[in-house]
Amino acid sequence: MNEMDFRCGLHTMSLSRKVVSDLVSRVKRVERVLGIDIDEEYEKDKCKRVMNFFIGGVNVEQEWGIEVGEIRTRTYKYAVVKYINVKDLMELER
Repeated sequence: MNEMDFRCGLHTMSLSRKVVSDLVSRVKRVERVLGIDIDEEYEKDKCKRVMNFFIGGVNVEQEWGIEVGEIRTRTYKYAVVKYINVKDLMELER
């Protein structure tokens, strides 16, 4: 993940430093646990495959090779949604 771009994008949304730090940490954890690069996932399909993990649209154990309960929480989904929002805004500005 391009952490600086993500942080800057979050700051433009008037989020506190603490919230920005938490969101960045959560997206990094999603990357680590799923063994992905979120930037590459965004480029492939705007993170649809990652979002399917959170909504149960894929066979999680087969597709990702991890236990369902490990990071499947609203806070991690929210962080990925914020990442997608930032990337979409950055694309509009180009």
